[in-house]
Amino acid sequence: MISTANTIKVENLQKQFRRNIALDNLSFELTGAGPFGIVGPDGAGKTTLMRVFAGIMAFKGKVNVCGFRYPSESEKAKKILGYMPQAFGLYRDLSVRENLEFYGRIFGMTSSGIKARMPELLEFSRLAPFVNRPAAKLSGGMKQKLALSSCLMHKPDLLILDEPGAGVDPISRREFWQIIQELVTQGIMVVVATTYMDEAEKCARVIYLYDGRIIADDTPEGLRKNYNLKVFSFKCDDLHLFRNLLEESGKFVNVNFFGDELHASGMLNSADVESFVDEIRKAKKCGDINWEEIDPELEDIFVHLSEEKLSGI
Repeated sequence: MISTANTIKVENLQKQFRRNIALDNLSFELTGAGPFGIVGPDGAGKTTLMRVFAGIMAFKGKVNVCGFRYPSESEKAKKILGYMPQAFGLYRDLSVRENLEFYGRIFGMTSSGIKARMPELLEFSRLAPFVNRPAAKLSGGMKQKLALSSCLMHKPDLLILDEPGAGVDPISRREFWQIIQELVTQGIMVVVATTYMDEAEKCARVIYLYDGRIIADDTPEGLRKNYNLKVFSFKCDDLHLFRNLLEESGKFVNVNFFGDELHASGMLNSADVESFVDEIRKAKKCGDINWEEIDPELEDIFVHLSEEKLSGI
């Protein structure tokens, strides 16, 4: 029998703000440490879902978090979870140490418990050299680490992170995710809402929300295998003209610049692409054109799925 300590179960979850449906009849179950990624564009319902998990959002349907039934037992659940919203309430004038002490007291920890826990967190988060620095003078990445450490003071079983990488430089995001992976190895269940596809790639399972609905739910590798999406890379002398030609052809769902090349996706096979490129070559447009089929990234798949929803497919 699987323990409910690392399980979130959602049945027919609905949330509506006046006429706006934020979560549209969601049903799924997360079991294990994860990390689990809740992915989607702005307005997809990610933050609303995270707030439901955190026990601070009313809803319709059934939600069970780590063995606690919501909403009747949501207050009890708060004792075993750590929630880091997009704008975490660090106190700018307090030092790293003082912020951790403050949140320890909020979680009902004793002075001796806080004193024993703090060195572990400071070392874990790499904040030990900055323990006396005011939060206002920390870099964006350090602030996120301090916010995370504050959530971990009471040793939660579940960690809920709402877009922790937003506004943080790539190096700090990478370090932050190293910490997340360490937490997972300790058995802490981690659920992360993110718009970054490189973060989604690090998740054991990804749920893609669009307009409050689940349009994909699988491992990153499973998503790549299950969606027969072809992605092609193009290089030529006039990328801007070639992009226009790709879009005007109607053969590709999504066309984007990637450095000095274009990536285009669709359901075409290689022969169709070669025929299309030959037509442009014969018309003597765009100069020399080179192309190849490449492995799709999660971003390619999610953009394709979003385009399907926009076009009503």
